[in-house]
Amino acid sequence: MSAYSENELAIQVTNVYKQYGRGRKAQKVLKGINMDVPYHSIYALLGASGCGKTTLLRCCLGFLRQNSGVITVLGKYPGSRGGNHIPGRDLGYMPQDIGLVPQFSIMETMYFFGVMFHMGFKQIRERANFLRNLLELPPLKKRINEMSGGEQRRVSFAVSLIQEPPMMILDEPTVGMDSLLRQSVWQYIGELTVAKQCTVIITTHYIDEARRANTVGLMRGGKLLTQSKPEDLIRAYNAVTLEEVFVKLAYKQAEDDEKAAYLDPSARTVDTKASIQTSDDDKERVDVTKKMAFCDNFFPRFLWGFHAAIIIAIALKTTIKTMRSPGSLLFLLTIPTCIAVGFIFFIGRDVKNVKLYYHSSDKATLPVLNRTYAEIFTESLDTANTFDAERATTFGEAIDKIDDGEAYFGLYINTTFSDSLYYRYYERCEAMLNGAGYPDFETIRQSTIQLAVDNTNVQLFQQGEIVLNAKGRRMLDFFFQETFQLTYEQVARPPVLLTREVFGSTSWEYSDFIGSSSLTAIVFFNSIAMTAMAFVVERKEGLFERAYSAGASVTDFVFAFSLHASIILVLQVVVLMLVVFAAFGIEMEGNIFLYGLIVWICSMLSSGIGEWYLVYTHTHTRTNCTLETDTHTHAYTCCNSVFTSGLVLSGQVTDELGAQNMAQMIGGINIFLCGALWPINGQPVFLRYISKGLPPTWPTSAAASIGARGLGLGDEPVYTGFLVALGWAIVIYFVAIAFFRSE
Repeated sequence: MSAYSENELAIQVTNVYKQYGRGRKAQKVLKGINMDVPYHSIYALLGASGCGKTTLLRCCLGFLRQNSGVITVLGKYPGSRGGNHIPGRDLGYMPQDIGLVPQFSIMETMYFFGVMFHMGFKQIRERANFLRNLLELPPLKKRINEMSGGEQRRVSFAVSLIQEPPMMILDEPTVGMDSLLRQSVWQYIGELTVAKQCTVIITTHYIDEARRANTVGLMRGGKLLTQSKPEDLIRAYNAVTLEEVFVKLAYKQAEDDEKAAYLDPSARTVDTKASIQTSDDDKERVDVTKKMAFCDNFFPRFLWGFHAAIIIAIALKTTIKTMRSPGSLLFLLTIPTCIAVGFIFFIGRDVKNVKLYYHSSDKATLPVLNRTYAEIFTESLDTANTFDAERATTFGEAIDKIDDGEAYFGLYINTTFSDSLYYRYYERCEAMLNGAGYPDFETIRQSTIQLAVDNTNVQLFQQGEIVLNAKGRRMLDFFFQETFQLTYEQVARPPVLLTREVFGSTSWEYSDFIGSSSLTAIVFFNSIAMTAMAFVVERKEGLFERAYSAGASVTDFVFAFSLHASIILVLQVVVLMLVVFAAFGIEMEGNIFLYGLIVWICSMLSSGIGEWYLVYTHTHTRTNCTLETDTHTHAYTCCNSVFTSGLVLSGQVTDELGAQNMAQMIGGINIFLCGALWPINGQPVFLRYISKGLPPTWPTSAAASIGARGLGLGDEPVYTGFLVALGWAIVIYFVAIAFFRSE
């Protein structure tokens, strides 16, 4: 039983259990914790790393949801609406991580968190100057990444004090401070509890300094061994120091655990159903907590104020942080352009200077021929950039060059080629008219150019064959004009002839198609990577936890990052279109502003997918995490609470490389199937249904319709693309928030 009434307790923890994982992999972290923190006092929570201190504090703050039990903070459930703002401006929280923006100065850091706490600029400046003198901080213009580790922790401590909150939770606040400064900090904390009526919870591994606290809780192995005034504990256990008390309690706990395991061997196994039980009253209170949390999280907080300032603060912070990293900013702005330039230069371009060896022994003997047709044909090869043609002494030599990998094509023109061609198309034509029959096979063979090829490279073969056939056709055109005064089309007009170009032009190259249709796919791919990277970096730096403790919600993070992304993506699209359409001269048939708008919407859609995928993967992999310690490393892997749910790739992927791999997987699938490279109508029927269900497919079609066809917003392909993109964006952002809520 508690020695205090509920009205006297700032924090009351009743029979709280917390575990990670399920089934046999479940690992219990908190085991029936009961903790009472009186108002206007200092509560020191002592215990070794890995005993569950940080997990307990995060449950108290609403960062984590306990499996069972009840927690109240300042008389309210953590995160509930009304009465207090915890998390929020009523809480001063200092995590184990630094949780600061490395590119910010001390003053900028104070402004950032002060705005989130709804403070005025003048009040922020006054508090910053006071805290600088109290904690012996460096000059306020000095940036965080220019400080030592100890200086950074002092700035982190100052942030937790800036708004003078009624509740403070400090995780190892005096690490890295010298003895004199630690004494000054403890003295100031004591004054806060008296003058400002503040309640303070401190975790520390300096056991001796814990004697300054009003109440001490000793924790080991997920259990709170005891809690009382330091002097009462020392007296009760006949000890000299708190460390001696802790050792005696630890030995007693170990003996009790051994006895329990000996009497009941099944106790050694983890039975999550049996070990985590909640009374009927507690169940009712937990249900109320969940309902209140659902209301608070589901309905936008900007409806009851304070929301817009947080969103703007986070968005500005992220944008300024990006601007102060010139290398990263340059990368963000130019990588889509570099990809687009690569597409234009390297995909679908005509092959150039392919090595070709030919052997010709053609000799014209007919008096009507002034030169051989072989000469006309081989000379035309030199005018085409497709081939680097070189004469071989024999056809066998040309084939040997192909065998050695020095050439892809070899041609052979026999001795009677010109005569046979003339005889095939002239003398025999007259003979056919007189009923003499068709040209014999030998004549046809002698008037044919023989081709040898290395067909392992299909692109080279197909394009080379097209060019060679075109050269042969021009040679025949010369022959018919010289002999019959007719064109090739008049003599042998193909049955299918292009008579009308509804859209596009035969003069277009593949780069024109790529330029108009691929930009949506490029920004889609890049935006996923950008969003994933931003989330992972923020999480690694501890900024999510710090911002959430200041009152930021999941919705705040989603909208703030979307606002930041919209600014960066506008710049990306502008640079991309300037290079593609202005520098490379890719034709734009429609309204360029409408085209830019659909490209930007597609990039924002991709940014939302990056957020959603991070949410989804973390939601479905979090149960695989195990708790080993309560240390800095564990804070990055498993204990990232409701506000960071989904902002990691998985329990194992916690770095930028993992985020990049995820982006490549999602972006790669979409970029190849959305119609930018492989037309939808050219795909197998079953694959078309999949492609049409991908987010960038319809916007890509709309962009191609604007850029290549000149259609406007009133045309069906265009407005369908806009509507589908906007619909996907709305669905994805709401799904991302919903996944956050479920955690």
